[in-house]
Amino acid sequence: MRWAIFDQKISSMKKIVVKNLSHTFTEIDGSKTIALHDVSINFPIGKITALIGPSGSGKTVLLKHLNGLLLPTQGSVNVFNFNLSSNQKKINNIKELRKKVGFLFQFPEQQLFEETVEKDVLFGPNNFDINHETAMKNIYKSFDLLGLSRSFLPRQPLELSGGEKRKVAIAGVLSSNPDLILIDQLGRGLDIKSQKQFLNIIQTLKNQKKTFICAANDLDAVLEIADLIVYLDQGKVKLIETPEKLFFNQKILTDNKIKLPKTIAFLNKYQAAGGDIKGINFRKKEDLIHDLINKLKTPKK
Repeated sequence: MRWAIFDQKISSMKKIVVKNLSHTFTEIDGSKTIALHDVSINFPIGKITALIGPSGSGKTVLLKHLNGLLLPTQGSVNVFNFNLSSNQKKINNIKELRKKVGFLFQFPEQQLFEETVEKDVLFGPNNFDINHETAMKNIYKSFDLLGLSRSFLPRQPLELSGGEKRKVAIAGVLSSNPDLILIDQLGRGLDIKSQKQFLNIIQTLKNQKKTFICAANDLDAVLEIADLIVYLDQGKVKLIETPEKLFFNQKILTDNKIKLPKTIAFLNKYQAAGGDIKGINFRKKEDLIHDLINKLKTPKK
């Protein structure tokens, strides 16, 4: 399949830096809940960063700071030279920030509210003052990328399947051609086939110089696509590692109660049984199976 290419200009000045970020929610009864505490991360541009950790660890709260849905209680966030800090009451140029930073929420149906798919995917460009012709070009490119025909445009979003809703929600995010795409719960609610396609789409967009930061519980999906993993627990950053260093360090996994992706768990058992794992690609299940078959076919010298 030939993927559509989005026009993209990458500036060496672009950066995504979270510094000493803390966020405290004040409840109705006056009690306070610390959701993030002294978080500092320098996110790589043009890469896929996965935020992992137990429920309530602060993953979604951190994502919401990156496009201004939340402001810091303490500390600061710098996204492509948009500065968000604790002394601000409002964000200047909020439209420009959200034009550059797309957000795919955990449940795609939460983002679909218009009468037709076309109106839905045009909502962002209209809000960001992107001219209609440019917006439609972006939409057609995103539809080609997602495998959606233009016959979807007049359809009602609520009539779509779960996988189709997710694709339309992605198209709505891409319609403004953002530089950074935030995803809350990577691949959640998708069947195996749809998830595989979803991960392939993310990889394709990464190759087009898009930056992704994803909250995720599915460590198999994280292993397949992430360049960097940030582990959060109780609102604090516990570690920042590459998938290779994290998932092959048993001490770190045990100390932080991180479960192994299925492919790594299988490789560990294979190695314990005397198998040679050298040279085996473990990121994707298909690659692992292919390499194992070839290794088993090759006679030992």
